[in-house]
Amino acid sequence: MESPESNQDVVRSESDRATSVLIATILGVVAILVGNILQGTGADVDADDAEQLLNRSDHFATILIGSIVSGLGFILLGLVLFFLYSAARRRNPAVSPALKALFMLGPILLLISNVITPIAYDSVATDFLDSGVTTGDAAAERATDLIADSSGLQAAAFMGLAGVAAFSIGIVYTALQAMRVGLQTRFWGTLGMAFGVAFLLSAFLGPIGFLGILVWFLQAGLQPSGRWVGGKLPAWELGVAVPWPDAKAPRPAKEEELAAPEDFEGTATEIEPEPGSGSSSGDGPQKRKRKSRG
Repeated sequence: MESPESNQDVVRSESDRATSVLIATILGVVAILVGNILQGTGADVDADDAEQLLNRSDHFATILIGSIVSGLGFILLGLVLFFLYSAARRRNPAVSPALKALFMLGPILLLISNVITPIAYDSVATDFLDSGVTTGDAAAERATDLIADSSGLQAAAFMGLAGVAAFSIGIVYTALQAMRVGLQTRFWGTLGMAFGVAFLLSAFLGPIGFLGILVWFLQAGLQPSGRWVGGKLPAWELGVAVPWPDAKAPRPAKEEELAAPEDFEGTATEIEPEPGSGSSSGDGPQKRKRKSRG
């Protein structure tokens, strides 16, 4: 069992880093949003592969900068996730240390994938332009073949999927453990797990998971410094686990209450004693009351 001094050290250490975590969270979220906007420069969802290659070639520098900025944003959020995971493990040694690598492996793979993708597309675009045919059905078909055969794009796609999977697992596991020790409320812990799964399934669910984890990270980054709604949770203030009450636990039995006179129904009438009966003290006949139920 940890001594009160060690708990105070935990609180002091986390409080000292809370501001850095907050800054990393805000910069990470902003970097990812700005990076994705830059990555979409010149993009046209209705354009065929040939037009996409030409657009990417024309805006290569901007797309590459956006990819790097977005990747760095994921690195910053990985640091925030690692901080929350470490805080949960301090309060519960049963938290698995084996998953620690996921918190940085995921963002690193996403950064590498982000950098390789525009470079690989630019290489494909160069080969496409060298072919001399850039318009028409033949050009579109050739562009599709070049994209499909690009080993660089294949490697980037693989690392991107691996990065998303690792980061999603890290979010789900950390949100669960943080909720169990009281570092997050049941609502935000459950929401973090749901958004983590949605982020993993982004190919099917669209941007719900992507936007969801950004909102969850904002909450996770603001909570340690007490800047989130409701202030610091007890687990952050005490440096120990403060689990939430089990909603399925039976409620304690109510104490039995003594009955009050007004709880009884009926009326009472006086009756005279029988002739010949008297008081043993010689004070005269005693009056007795007989209660009749109404």
